[in-house]
Amino acid sequence: MVWYFADYHINSPILALALLALCALPVLLSIVAVVRIVQRAGFSGWWTLLILVPVVNLAALWYFAFVEWPVTRQKRSPWS
Repeated sequence: MVWYFADYHINSPILALALLALCALPVLLSIVAVVRIVQRAGFSGWWTLLILVPVVNLAALWYFAFVEWPVTRQKRSPWS
């Protein structure tokens, strides 16, 4: 079986899986970083799923840039 990755022919499925894992690692690390940032801002970590949708991720970025974060709202609250 021959696997095609861009213009390279990979004859080994183990090598193909290793290459796929190597390419997926930066994506997974980015998702973990975004989850941490979103949670520190006071939002649910599930908002991170929006970065996986191509056009919605830009709208989510604008939303997070201009909305009042729950963390800052709690700091201004006289009851906290």
